Amino acid sequence: MNVLHLTHYQTPGRRFTGLDIAPLLEKDGITSTHVVWQPDAPDPNVHVYDSPFTHQITAMYQRIEEKHSIQSLLPQNFLELQNSAAFRKADVVHCHLIHTGYGSLYELPEISALKPTVWTIHDPWAITGHCIYPGDCTRWLTGCGHCPDLRQPLNMHNDHTALMHRFKSYIYKRSRLQVIAASNWMLDMIRRSPLLRDFPSHHIPFGVDLDTFSPEHAKQARSRFEISVDEVVLLFRNQPHGYKGVDYLLAALRQLPRRHKICLLTVDGLPGALADFSDRFRVIELGWSNDQILMRDAISAADVFIMPSIAEAFGLMAVEAMACGKPVICFDGTALPEVTSAPHIGIAVPIRDSDALAKAILHLVEHPEERQKRGNLGREYATLRYDRQQHVSRIGSLYRNVAASSG
Repeated sequence: MNVLHLTHYQTPGRRFTGLDIAPLLEKDGITSTHVVWQPDAPDPNVHVYDSPFTHQITAMYQRIEEKHSIQSLLPQNFLELQNSAAFRKADVVHCHLIHTGYGSLYELPEISALKPTVWTIHDPWAITGHCIYPGDCTRWLTGCGHCPDLRQPLNMHNDHTALMHRFKSYIYKRSRLQVIAASNWMLDMIRRSPLLRDFPSHHIPFGVDLDTFSPEHAKQARSRFEISVDEVVLLFRNQPHGYKGVDYLLAALRQLPRRHKICLLTVDGLPGALADFSDRFRVIELGWSNDQILMRDAISAADVFIMPSIAEAFGLMAVEAMACGKPVICFDGTALPEVTSAPHIGIAVPIRDSDALAKAILHLVEHPEERQKRGNLGREYATLRYDRQQHVSRIGSLYRNVAASSG
């Protein structure tokens, strides 16, 4: 069978959009083709909207949408998609990130009428009036409007959140979809949403390659970054996005005593972002990279992985850290406590509480035996719950069921 994946990016997020598991699905008799808006590397299974005219028109639509505070309604790329050989061959269409300029939500009814369609809800945007993560706001349950924070991505100039909520309701009611969530946290939001709760929904966690992400790479990884055996390495993503919670983590790190030999190892972020900490800790900043082995080695070299997101619908890097045998510290109120099986395996502290975060970090710094225990349990849990082959089996079964039920 043939599955056509629709998403915005190619390499960033390929672990979430089925591109990484395409070879495994192929062994199971499922051929994957990805149509992306922003390609970044040659790949025979990736098709692109390569017409400059298409991109120019879409850019114009996006400017109009921004001016009028609406989102993903105007760009109309479906005709080009519908005429493609990849779409004609598809037995199932799998939508991923389609709200970042890729196309119009108005295309969903026609796509799903022509082809059995599933949609992985990677974040709550599909059920809100504009934001990617609503946080403590519950207006998405009642139609939005009177938005408390229009600056939240995807931001609006004027409060058209109730209008967008109604647009989504109109479109979804005319669509035939099955929706997928990687966490029960996200699935619960879907099933509570007046927009998506009537669609069949499925919990299918993402998987990791347990051979690539494995405790056995730790010694080699620490050697790669010239990290000594007596250093305690704290790894985190130094992303500027507010919902990644880095500011809370930096406040926590400032509370750590100088008596410990600590190394801060970061991925993402701009070089020099941690210059203020260079007199307290050794700092290694790896920056942004799509190199999976570099990311694997960063995790493997760490003693503790900290993911202080204040909004997270899954948290794949936390799973990769568990697979590498590393303890994970996170905030409550997101999918991460569920995903890391806190408090038994992961450690979750009250959200936005830098003091509690500092205490949890210091506790693991000072108790290597607990780091080892939680790391071992994390590896066992990742093997049980997040084996990539298990993910392939589940998603492949869904494709077949969806295709069969539509026939």
